[in-house]
Amino acid sequence: MSTESGDIPEAIMKEIRRRASQDWADDPDMLNDIIDAEIEAYRELQTMEADQVSTSVLEELKQSAKCEHPEDYSEQREYVVNGVTEYVYIQQVRGKIGGLYA
Repeated sequence: MSTESGDIPEAIMKEIRRRASQDWADDPDMLNDIIDAEIEAYRELQTMEADQVSTSVLEELKQSAKCEHPEDYSEQREYVVNGVTEYVYIQQVRGKIGGLYA
């Protein structure tokens, strides 16, 4: 495994390895790639910020992502990124509609 995982809790690492091994035990290169991708996604989720949304909205998205995609950090990251994009779009549309009636 090329990515250092010292900053990730051992329970999380065990789960990442277990899930990757379920699908890729017979392909060591792919197994390592999946583990590396999940480590990266986990780290990004832990430090993710979005200037366009409040911290509470971002935390709600992260919690929803955990429920929708438990133990799949790449899917969680994608869920949160898509959620932020959708939230910002909705706010922009609301602003335009509000401007029409001001």
